[in-house]
Amino acid sequence: MSAPDVAHDRPETGHSAGKSSLSSKSDPNQALRGEEAVYSVGSTGFSLRSIQHRDREGKIITEPDLSNPTRYRFERPLDTIRSFEAAIERRRRENM
Repeated sequence: MSAPDVAHDRPETGHSAGKSSLSSKSDPNQALRGEEAVYSVGSTGFSLRSIQHRDREGKIITEPDLSNPTRYRFERPLDTIRSFEAAIERRRRENM
């Protein structure tokens, strides 16, 4: 004689309780086969380099940085960060 199956008498807890919520009709492999969002939108033809950017003093940036066209070529990245922080602080003071 075998032992009675008591698993059906207990409420679900732990791993088995979450198992039913994970079952779904969505196909996880669709992410591998599906089209990427970047390609579905198409080319907008927009480039940051096509815009004339200005520095923090309002002068047009004539020689932009190769990796960041919104910064002058010879400006140090730390100076860019400091100018952002100064602009944020200026706006905070204006809003007080």
